[in-house]
Amino acid sequence: MTSCAANRFARPGNDRTATEAYPDIPQGAAPCPKDPGARCLSDSQNADLLRAYDAALTRANDKLQWMADYLAGIFD
Repeated sequence: MTSCAANRFARPGNDRTATEAYPDIPQGAAPCPKDPGARCLSDSQNADLLRAYDAALTRANDKLQWMADYLAGIFD
């Protein structure tokens, strides 16, 4: 048992465990189809927002994969 006590694992840093923030949704720049006085997201804004969500999801998935690899190293 004494050899197990000396084999401590480092706690993952906050950069590995912090949640990923959702991207901010911008104010619409295009007139809405049913209410031209209101503003909706333009196609360009929508595309940028989808790319931002994809990037956030990719970062979150990368953290999950890192954690899976880290834990596999402990328990394998």
